[in-house]
Amino acid sequence: MLKTYEPPDIFRSAGSAVAASGSAPVLEELAAAAAAMPEGFLVLDPRKNVLICNKALARIFNLPVPPLGKSFAEAFGQKRSGDETPEKEALSPPVYSREFCSHILAGAPAVSAEISLSKGAEREDYLLLAVSHHLSGGVYTFCCMKKVSDLLSFHAAVRRGREELERTVLEHNRELMRVNAQLRLENAERSAVAQALRRAESRYRDIFDNATEGIFQWTPDWRIISANMSFARTLGYSTVNNLLHSASDPPFHFCMDQDVAQELVTALENTGSVVNFEFQAVRQDGAPVWASMNARRVAGPGGRTNYYEAFIENITVRKSTEEKLVYQAFHDPLTGLANRSLFHDRLRMALRRAGRQPGYRFAVLYLDLNRFKMVNDSFGHNAGDDVLCHTAVSILSCVREVDTVARFGGDEFAVLIEDTQKNSQAIRVAKRIIDALSCPFCIDDQEVTTGGSVGIVLRAERYEQPEDILRDADTAMYRAKAQRHIKFKVFSQKMREETMESISLESDLRQGVKNAEFFMEYQPIVHMDTGALHGYEALIRWKRKDTVMGPGQFIPVAEETGLIKPLGLYIIERVCRRIAAWTAEGGPAPFVMHVNISGRQLIYPTFPREVQRILERTAIDPRHLCFEITESVLLDNGGACIQGIQQIRELGIRFCLDDFGTGFSSLSYLRHLPLDSIKVDRSFVSDIETDAHSVAIVRNLVCLGQDLGLAVVVEGIERKTQVNVLSAAGCSLAQGYFFHRPMSAVKAEELLARNPGDISTLSPGAAEEYADPEDPML
Repeated sequence: MLKTYEPPDIFRSAGSAVAASGSAPVLEELAAAAAAMPEGFLVLDPRKNVLICNKALARIFNLPVPPLGKSFAEAFGQKRSGDETPEKEALSPPVYSREFCSHILAGAPAVSAEISLSKGAEREDYLLLAVSHHLSGGVYTFCCMKKVSDLLSFHAAVRRGREELERTVLEHNRELMRVNAQLRLENAERSAVAQALRRAESRYRDIFDNATEGIFQWTPDWRIISANMSFARTLGYSTVNNLLHSASDPPFHFCMDQDVAQELVTALENTGSVVNFEFQAVRQDGAPVWASMNARRVAGPGGRTNYYEAFIENITVRKSTEEKLVYQAFHDPLTGLANRSLFHDRLRMALRRAGRQPGYRFAVLYLDLNRFKMVNDSFGHNAGDDVLCHTAVSILSCVREVDTVARFGGDEFAVLIEDTQKNSQAIRVAKRIIDALSCPFCIDDQEVTTGGSVGIVLRAERYEQPEDILRDADTAMYRAKAQRHIKFKVFSQKMREETMESISLESDLRQGVKNAEFFMEYQPIVHMDTGALHGYEALIRWKRKDTVMGPGQFIPVAEETGLIKPLGLYIIERVCRRIAAWTAEGGPAPFVMHVNISGRQLIYPTFPREVQRILERTAIDPRHLCFEITESVLLDNGGACIQGIQQIRELGIRFCLDDFGTGFSSLSYLRHLPLDSIKVDRSFVSDIETDAHSVAIVRNLVCLGQDLGLAVVVEGIERKTQVNVLSAAGCSLAQGYFFHRPMSAVKAEELLARNPGDISTLSPGAAEEYADPEDPML
């Protein structure tokens, strides 16, 4: 450790300095330099006198002042001069070291040694460096001392500094390694990003070039900057270069309509973008093509527009499809006529025009084919479609181009006649349509004629909604259809009132069926020659609020609404219970009860089974029952009715054909129907005393019935003269006010109790017209 110590530079150069010049200034400079040294410094001249001694050395030896000019022995020896008193020695005891003195006085050229100095009870170790220089004036001794502990601390500090430096360098190296690694990683990332950017650019270029949508950019002065192949194909160019070459001289307007082009630019400038902007682009050959565009404005510094970029899609096929869908949405696919939606729209516009123009008038015709179902059932649906197409052509031939003809579905059509000057104009159109539909046409080499019924609404300016006009036209059409000999009807307010009354009647009828607001009356059927009772006809009555209504007023409504089924079963069961009460043990003699049956009841498949259940519940003899059906029922529902009649007749119930002679197919059905009796209609009896034809018809009907083994009942007899003529014609059974009016169940039972003799004693028309309607049997 001591060998590593080296004295300051002044120690090495002191001898050469003294040798160079012995002048006092040199010594002063050397002394000044030594004074600043932390080490003890001593210079002895050739006589061993102290030439230089700094304060650091004086402190080492506890000298109050440096012993300049004194001999070395005197200054550092064991004995001091005689003037020093023991008191001073005690106050400042000298530090003595024999080793120090021996080394200095040895005269060796160089000395390096460790010495110990006694300082009272303590000892301190120092490092001594002494050098002797032989100069011209003799040998000069230079000496330097430093405390070993300071040197050790210095070396420790140096070592720590070195270690700290090594650690710092190591950390720095590590940081440099980390930074280098980070740089290598960043370089790798930059390389990866660069590769990714190149791949992305390649993908973008592929997407741009191969996109199905057209992509392009253009400047505000309509110059194409860039475009892909899809955009070029959309405009009819074979390559992008051809497109760019054609667009090299601006302006290149790709919009067919320049107003639309200006609208596009204005929207881009105002909002910055457009979405689904549809327009017609112009192809290279000048043909239009529908396109949809999504575009945005790209601004540069200061917000000024640099260019526009857009995606464009060819939507020509879609537009064509949309047009077809719109056409299909507003036209009938079979006939090509307007459908209900389009007709409603046209009718709504006509109403608006009528509201704006006081003199504007129009009319609406509602048409329904009369025998379309028959054609469909007989020839098939393809033939039915042919009929509908033929009807559409026929109607179109009867109207003007400004008028609208629509098919509402099925065999229903409507006509809007625009700008009618007179009401007669719409009526003339209706007659032309009816005449056109009455002309026969061929289906499968057979001539077919359908015909139609037309409802007309005039003075349509009184309406506000299209639905109200069509509703009233439909009402008028059904009125015309109900009257077979009338082909068209003009709607009147009375029809609306009757319709509303029918709706109210239907509502009350449903409630009446639910609350059992019905009762029965019975009109006798007698033997004309004796007046003896043959049976009764059960007649349903409805006590609607404070009014008593006959079956003719509500049965048609019940048939239309389907209420005839519960109401008919109610009537049958009530009559059966009345028969059961009258034929109890000890009751009156046998009789027949006629009950009117609706054709709607007969076509229900479950009707025979329900009648059978009623017979089982009431336990009556079915021979007391006779169901009456009309010719119109057979005409409308022949096959289904005949099957129902046969099933019911197997239960033992009789059948009577009512209103005989008023239909068109009675004689043909008489051959097949299992009937027991017929009723001659009252229309042949009303003027039989004066009309020879009526007498002949009744006589032949009676003979026909007798030849077929059927009982014949003549109804509607009100006068004695009618009885005389009918008796002469061979009639045996009769019914009418001349004999008896309808009566309550109580009166009917009293009359039945007097059967047969007492019946003849009653004067004609003596029974009450309307007896007490209360009937406690059900």
